[in-house]
Amino acid sequence: HEVKVTIDTPTGPFEFELPVIHFGVMGPPSSGKSHLVASMEKPLLVLAADPFDKMQPYFDQGIVEDEIRVGQFGQPIRIVRSAKTGNPIIQIEGFYDLGDTPSAMQQFMERTNQLHAEVHRPWRSIAVDSWTQLEFIARMRRMSGTHAVKAAMKGATIYGAAKDDLQQVLNARLAHIACNLAIVMHVQEKTDFETGQVVYRGVKAIGELKTELPAVLGERYLARNVDGTKRQLDTKNVLYNCCTLINAPNPCANEFTALFANYIAKRVEQHNARAASAAPTGASGAAVKE
Repeated sequence: HEVKVTIDTPTGPFEFELPVIHFGVMGPPSSGKSHLVASMEKPLLVLAADPFDKMQPYFDQGIVEDEIRVGQFGQPIRIVRSAKTGNPIIQIEGFYDLGDTPSAMQQFMERTNQLHAEVHRPWRSIAVDSWTQLEFIARMRRMSGTHAVKAAMKGATIYGAAKDDLQQVLNARLAHIACNLAIVMHVQEKTDFETGQVVYRGVKAIGELKTELPAVLGERYLARNVDGTKRQLDTKNVLYNCCTLINAPNPCANEFTALFANYIAKRVEQHNARAASAAPTGASGAAVKE
């Protein structure tokens, strides 16, 4: 992994690499989910099932090209360039069903087949925004056209076939990406009508994907607004099955590098401890000063 951090320590500069993380960020609308993803390491590739007018957090990272390009599979592409260098820093590819025949999910599946070859050439980070809309285009693919389920098998079978397609994308293509990965998700609450108690609180997803989606993401955060003015992340919220393997602060600022604060502090502490134990000592056991 190419993302390195250099920290000044008593024994000199200490350089180390940050780990690759795969995270899901869930939350209600306007809670800052895309803002977090937009702060990831660049260059960043965003596979967007949400419309372009919801991509403003990414556009705000630099200067957006006026030209809307067309990708290999017919997907529209927007490029965001650095305001300082002019280099491309974010590429947003849209997957939308705008015609009579659904094609967006097929385009998405073919595009994700290419991702492993593009890690660090050029992408340091890849994101899906959002999973909710990705499920929609997955269902559309199974409702009509070449990949539609048979007329006698409509209804729940459409959801089942769409779920299978999404599982293939998630488990075979996204889960093993060797760079930072983010999936933007929405939340859902289900209440028992008889008792009035919440029986499910978590990711909004089809069937088994409610558990499979979190299972392949080592980091799961809840984005929320505090007092309507401050965006922050819950990284250890038990109610929403949040989790952090890098011990991200809880709560945490809604910014990618803030997630690594505790990880960096631990690495520096370990480095200083090793340096102290390796220092020569005098008869009294005190470290010898040059």
